Amino acid sequence: MSHSSTLSHIQAAISSRASDLSEKIERLNQAKKDIQSEQDECLGEIKKILNPDLGNQWVGKRAAEFQEFRQAAYTEMESIIKDKYDDYMSSISLKILQLQAELAAAQAASFAAQEIGSLINKGEDFIDQVSDGIASLKGWIS
Repeated sequence: MSHSSTLSHIQAAISSRASDLSEKIERLNQAKKDIQSEQDECLGEIKKILNPDLGNQWVGKRAAEFQEFRQAAYTEMESIIKDKYDDYMSSISLKILQLQAELAAAQAASFAAQEIGSLINKGEDFIDQVSDGIASLKGWIS
């Protein structure tokens, strides 16, 4: 297989990997936006747990217990919606950063492959001669 053919396969693999990474980053960014939207919606909805205000009409032991349960439910839901959602979005952000680093490496590899391609175009025959010469020298020392 010639050097240009090998390089062509390498470039195709790099391009495929970069495309795959870009798609993953795009999907994770969309998921993060969807989670943020859901979090905002949920924060608005949980306020309904505390409604209606019981006011002065509800008094006594049952009213106090009900108010405690309602407040506990609100606090637990708020914790889940704020902390768990934020933790999840942070883990998505970290994964996005990791994938962006991989994408940058793939883009650097693609650039290097392009540079090698231009060198190959300048001297494929010369490279073959050098490769043959090196192979014969290796045979001489074996």
